[in-house]
Amino acid sequence: MKFADYTFVISCRRHQARRRRFTEQAVAAGLEQWGFFDAYDGEALQLATATPSAHGRAGRPAPLPLGPGELGCLLSHGAIWRTMAALPWHRTVCVLE
Repeated sequence: MKFADYTFVISCRRHQARRRRFTEQAVAAGLEQWGFFDAYDGEALQLATATPSAHGRAGRPAPLPLGPGELGCLLSHGAIWRTMAALPWHRTVCVLE
């Protein structure tokens, strides 16, 4: 089964059990042309701003507009799209988490 020219699976390197389960499912489903993209670990990062934003979520302090998982997800997706922009030989890409 092929969804796109290549499928990126965003996954933290430290989640080996999750990666094994995904691999088993991908093989069973016949997924082709895929690989893991090492996600940014949001737990190890912190995004802060000195300028409060109207776009934050209710109940979140202004200097912390994103939670750790959201930050890692945002950076990982951005990195994939920057990678794809630099590698024009892929026509279509599927991104899974």
